Amino acid sequence: DRIHRVIPVDDRLRSQRLPTVTTILRDSRNQLWFVGEAGIWQWNGSSGDTLQLRAMDLPDTLGRIYCLREDKDSRFWIGTSRGLVAWNPETHAIRGYRWLGPDQKRLSVNQIIVLDGGRLLLSLQNQGVALFQPRSGSIRFFYHDPRDERSLGYNTINTLFRDGTGMIWIGFWGEGADRLWLHSPFTSFGWHADDSRGLSHSSIRAILETKSGELWVGSYGGLDRFARPGGPRVQTYAEKEGLVNRNVYCLMAGSGGLWIGTEGGGLHHLNVRSGHIRSFRLPGEENNGDNLIFAMAADRDSLLWLGTARGIRRFDLKKEQYLDRGFSRGDSGTLPNDKVNAILHTGKETWIGTDHSGLIRFRRSGESLSDPHRFVRDPARKSGLQSDRILCLMEDRRGRIWIGTEEGLHRYLPDEQHFRHWDHEDGLPNNVVYRILEDTRGRLWLSTNQGLSCFDPETESFRNFSELDGLPGNEFNRGAAYRDRDGRLFFGGINGLVSFTPDSVLNRNTSPRVTITRMATSTSLHSTVQNGKQEYRYFPDYRVQLSSVPFQLEFSFSGLDFRPPSFVEYAYRLQGIQPKWRILSNGDHRVTYTHLPPGTYRLEVKARDIFSQEYGPSTTLEFVIPVPLWKSMPALVVYGLLFATLAWGVGRNVRRRNQLALRRSQLEIDRLRKMESMQRETIRNQERYHTLFEQSMDPIFIMEQDGTIVETNRSFQQMFPEAATSVQPLSLFTMVPDRDRQTQLQHRLESDGRVKDFPLEIPRPDSTVLYCLLSLQSIRESTSARSQMQGILRDITAQVERDREIQRLSHGIEAAGESILMTDKDGVIQYANPSFYRLTGYTSAEILGKTPRILKSGLQGKDFYQRMWETIRGGHRWSGLITNRKKDGSLYNANLTIAPLKDEGGDVTGYIAIHTDITQRIQLEDALRSSEQKYRRLSQKLIHIQDKERERISRDLHDSLGQFLATISIHMDMLASAVIPQMPDFMEKISHAKRLIQNAIEECRRLSFELNPLSLQRLGLPQAIRELIRTVPAESKLKINFEENISRDRLNPDLEMAIYRILQEALSNIIKYAEASQVD
Repeated sequence: DRIHRVIPVDDRLRSQRLPTVTTILRDSRNQLWFVGEAGIWQWNGSSGDTLQLRAMDLPDTLGRIYCLREDKDSRFWIGTSRGLVAWNPETHAIRGYRWLGPDQKRLSVNQIIVLDGGRLLLSLQNQGVALFQPRSGSIRFFYHDPRDERSLGYNTINTLFRDGTGMIWIGFWGEGADRLWLHSPFTSFGWHADDSRGLSHSSIRAILETKSGELWVGSYGGLDRFARPGGPRVQTYAEKEGLVNRNVYCLMAGSGGLWIGTEGGGLHHLNVRSGHIRSFRLPGEENNGDNLIFAMAADRDSLLWLGTARGIRRFDLKKEQYLDRGFSRGDSGTLPNDKVNAILHTGKETWIGTDHSGLIRFRRSGESLSDPHRFVRDPARKSGLQSDRILCLMEDRRGRIWIGTEEGLHRYLPDEQHFRHWDHEDGLPNNVVYRILEDTRGRLWLSTNQGLSCFDPETESFRNFSELDGLPGNEFNRGAAYRDRDGRLFFGGINGLVSFTPDSVLNRNTSPRVTITRMATSTSLHSTVQNGKQEYRYFPDYRVQLSSVPFQLEFSFSGLDFRPPSFVEYAYRLQGIQPKWRILSNGDHRVTYTHLPPGTYRLEVKARDIFSQEYGPSTTLEFVIPVPLWKSMPALVVYGLLFATLAWGVGRNVRRRNQLALRRSQLEIDRLRKMESMQRETIRNQERYHTLFEQSMDPIFIMEQDGTIVETNRSFQQMFPEAATSVQPLSLFTMVPDRDRQTQLQHRLESDGRVKDFPLEIPRPDSTVLYCLLSLQSIRESTSARSQMQGILRDITAQVERDREIQRLSHGIEAAGESILMTDKDGVIQYANPSFYRLTGYTSAEILGKTPRILKSGLQGKDFYQRMWETIRGGHRWSGLITNRKKDGSLYNANLTIAPLKDEGGDVTGYIAIHTDITQRIQLEDALRSSEQKYRRLSQKLIHIQDKERERISRDLHDSLGQFLATISIHMDMLASAVIPQMPDFMEKISHAKRLIQNAIEECRRLSFELNPLSLQRLGLPQAIRELIRTVPAESKLKINFEENISRDRLNPDLEMAIYRILQEALSNIIKYAEASQVD
């Protein structure tokens, strides 16, 4: 954590300035070495704030020193301007290696990489790279050759790097990078114009190994003979040696030599011992299709079958003459006159693959053929042949027939008489299958136009190989493939020949090492930095101490491999939570944990190649989740203090409650006195709200949730006269015929619950279009659960027309009523119209050359401006509400629209911003909402007061008037008992009076119940409704069906009373006016 000053220890260097340090090396003994052009210094310990260096005694003949590396034997290798030097610092032994380049100049070594086995990879100054073996002293140079596209891309090397798989990456100055395979399982044989020991041509067409171990390769350059695979070329056979045509397409051993099929030259036989070539070319014109031989196969009857450009020709190997080919020119049941690409003999059957006529099977008996059957492309059947162009045929060890076509791989199923098909959707790198070979383990190797593919018939899975895996090229040729007696496979393509052992290719452990790249919490982000120091180990283990308990933890990791992510599979486990490894498939490299309890955790991650059986080394990240503050001991102490305070407060509250009870009576009196004034204030607020509603310059409307408009103001009716004359109520959604805009509006309402300045285009009856900005927000009736929407329309038709006029006439900007700014692409103001100056109060001298930041009010956050700049820099228009500050410091609200200005090429050259001042409208809307809220609060209070007053009147009727009438009834009974029975007229009048008194008592009870239903207070809403239904007079003949669907929990008393009053009034109106017979 400190900066140390470096000083030399040697007296001879103290007076000199320390030279430039180009390399710092820490060796196997943890010693530090500093390398400069003038020498090498060793760290000799530290003293205070200085690092003391000791210079190494090296001879001056080394030249300038460029780099320093240490091998496994603790020997140092020094790259100098005069070559390579091996140096032992303990014995001071020095050995130099010097080489001359093609220009006979001494080679300089700029960089060194130590490889396995002690080999060194050297970067040579302007002379490419070299692979040096110190034990034998051998060196191999890699130069740029413009005639060889597979040579080094450039001779000037900038950097060398070896990745985790052992691949060498070579970076050039301004020329990209190359890869160098030093451990590739593939052995390549290429062609070079100056190499007389290699292939005679790069495009390989045929491959064969004889019993003597010689390798024969046919190409467009003739027939090459090699003493052994990988050895030097012994001889090439072309026209000079006896071939009629040097394009060799197929080879077959037999008759003491080789049978050779050429393109246009017909059939040849080569006597290997004598080197003599005999031609069996059919007579005829130069382009005789029978002399173009593309396939060759011998049957058990010593007949050589030749696939030519005109069908099948058979050649008797004993008589060395052609047989009549009439069988191939018959009807639809025989061979067509078509190019034959493949021939396969299986037991007593012969299979022939043609170029356009599909696949043909014959029963074979001597020279005669029978039972012909042709398989052609049937796109309607998945189990049919998918292509008529057959490129190759192969019979595996189990007798199964495999067919390679230009539409993928097929397998013939004889029992079902159909085919099983695989193509690129099943894993093939390319649908064109040129050749199929079976290895010793029954796996199939396929050559295609996109590399090689290994197919496992048991698992029906593919594993593909391309140039990224070390192949000389991705495009191969038809027929160019061979398996030798040791199981080694050979394939030929347009870039030469490649050979390999299948097990060495498949069993490579290419599983990459893995590193944890990111750990993100719900509130913070931790990178791979600990204690302020960056770890220099490439795959270090980390420990992270979290400062708080996270809601969620997300980890990202990556395998250090340059192949596509889908080739890497990850496994992970979190010790303490997951004891077993869990696999991540499909290239996923993230894992998330939520709600982890406090503690110490260790996350282990490892990776493997999807084709490898073993995982690479694992990487561990240890992290600690602390105990949350609310569970700590100080928090528990605070909880205890809070509980004690709460107990004291409860006791104090009880005392105060008793005091407050004494004041309730006085407060009730004061409340009744204020009732009248509150009612008058409520009426005034309601009138004020309606006044603002009607006098607003903007059209305002109230609508239901389904869009039905139920109330409008004068401005709305002026804008839409049909609102006042239409019989059917208007709907907001039907006013907007555009289905997409309807959908967007409904989606905004569902997601946000409100809409702010939503643009609408409303067609008018006079064929014009009204452009508006719609603002919607929810309002709720104080006495009802029903929610409505209040909408405000702002007519922007003039603004739209003005914008269109601005686009047509540039001078219209000056006369525009909107404030307009134009900036360059960096946001510097280039122009502002007069409206902008009037709005903000600035002058042109104060604005031009500045940025719009001078208008910032500070009310919008950083995220607001970040989203705005991301939109317009992406070439899109941005619109929104913004609050800016004028020159005098006052704020104004504006609708801001910003659009990019583009040149003819589509590049952004600047931006245009249009401000619309909506300060007055927003203030009016705020005042309207405030009045509405105040009106609703007063209405609620008035209803509550009315209910209380009804309750009081109900008690008076029940307690006072009811008891008074009962007393009168008792006195009437006493009077009746005192009257002489002989006075019947008087007795009848007393009885009539008693009935009237009883009716009065029942009417008092009914009125008391209606004013204050006790069943509602005591039993709840459902029982009160039932009591209300029982009070319906029988003579009304009204049948009432009541279904209860209310939870057992009591509702709010005010809400229950409101529902009860609504039902009470509804039943009364139904009985009086509806003449209904049933109510549900």
